Amino acid sequence: MILKKTGQKFPKDPTVQLKMAIQAIFRSWNNERAISYRNLNTGTSTTSPTT
Repeated sequence: MILKKTGQKFPKDPTVQLKMAIQAIFRSWNNERAISYRNLNTGTSTTSPTT
């Protein structure tokens, strides 16, 4: 799946994997579906996934 979406093989280095995971979280946090969900359920669309 990673190869298909990014054109690159999944990295073997755990540090690179962690960085990719963190980037994915921030990308998904700002997508339209996530923003709509937060607006419907919390009344806010904060700009960062902090707690």
